[in-house]
Amino acid sequence: MKRIYRSLFFCGLISVSLLACTEKKEQKSAGTTTEQAPPAVPATKPQVAAKAPELNKVMVTFQGGTYMMGSDQFAPIEGPAHQVTVKAFKMDRDLTTVDDFRKFVQATGYQTDADKFGNSMVFNFSTGQWALVDGANWEYPMGRMNKAAQGDMPVTQVSWKDATAFAQWAGKRLPTEEEWEYAVRNSGKSDAIYPWGNEEQQKGKYMANTFQGELTKPNPMDGYLFTSPVGTFGLAPCGLTDAVGNVWQVMQNDIYPFDGKGFRQQLSGNKVIRGGSFMADEAREKGHTVFTRRTKVAEDATFNQGFRCAQDID
Repeated sequence: MKRIYRSLFFCGLISVSLLACTEKKEQKSAGTTTEQAPPAVPATKPQVAAKAPELNKVMVTFQGGTYMMGSDQFAPIEGPAHQVTVKAFKMDRDLTTVDDFRKFVQATGYQTDADKFGNSMVFNFSTGQWALVDGANWEYPMGRMNKAAQGDMPVTQVSWKDATAFAQWAGKRLPTEEEWEYAVRNSGKSDAIYPWGNEEQQKGKYMANTFQGELTKPNPMDGYLFTSPVGTFGLAPCGLTDAVGNVWQVMQNDIYPFDGKGFRQQLSGNKVIRGGSFMADEAREKGHTVFTRRTKVAEDATFNQGFRCAQDID
């Protein structure tokens, strides 16, 4: 089988999932290491054994309301601006960490899509190119020739399927993008382009882990070339840490059609990611706003994609 990363371009903005195609490495056996491999995780309703332990994740409650979602200011994929009503919900204050995900894998024997494929996407700043790196996974997001990820870092190299499986195990779910944008807009009350205001910096201080410098010459003025420990930049006004930046956040839902030019069929089944990351986006400072929006295939994983969970309020 072949692993295919699809790339979608909108108004000169590049999706974080760049086109790459490679032969999928065959599994040596039906097992993973010493245990029998679990069944493949279906795209819509993953079945994961074992009950989640207490993860001690703080959740922020958002009361329901109506707000204007999206924007017509920049990229077509971020529009059209339209009115949305959401019910009350809770969302994890923090991104899911490597330690959180390790508990899940240890409890269930779950195998991620990156582990099944045997490789995943990493960007090489020296060459300015994305590449499939053998062995790159949630433990070793840059590949096994590099250091393992710290436990307090946001877990990366996880696909939509992987994130959905974790959320189900934790007794939660992924947020919808309607909920996510409502939350980072401070319960729909803010018209600012960032969770903290209209300027990328406040009093000369970067408010999130985002990209600075040239594509092949990054200049991490915020202190981090790659991911930063979860919560490093403090709470946004909405009560979330890493509300934008650090890693792209995987949403529960498929992408909605954003104009009348046939994109509905083209993007059918693609999943939404929101918020931007530490990695460069051609939108530059507009690549990590409250309405920044991109799309990914459900099996795709990269070194700058993670997630947080949400939960209904009974």
